[in-house]
Amino acid sequence: MVNTAKAEKDAKILAADAEAYRIQKINETLAQSGENYFRNQSIDAFEKLAQGDSNLVVLAKDDVDQLGKLPVAGKLLGVNKDEKQATVDKGSTEAD
Repeated sequence: MVNTAKAEKDAKILAADAEAYRIQKINETLAQSGENYFRNQSIDAFEKLAQGDSNLVVLAKDDVDQLGKLPVAGKLLGVNKDEKQATVDKGSTEAD
């Protein structure tokens, strides 16, 4: 009975060490990965969502602030053409 308990304890310690090592290696790899890797993962995820049957719209968090530029969003938000033109004129002075 004592030998079984010790063997189980050793097995759990070994499994925990292996898991810690796996997590450490993943974190090291992710730290070395560039932004393009994560963009690619995001694109792959969006592609899989697009193949689904739902009408869910998914946007990257970096693109959410661009929604106001969509004509339909402006219409829904009640932005008139004069305000839109002023925003466009104001934005044209900024360097891209």
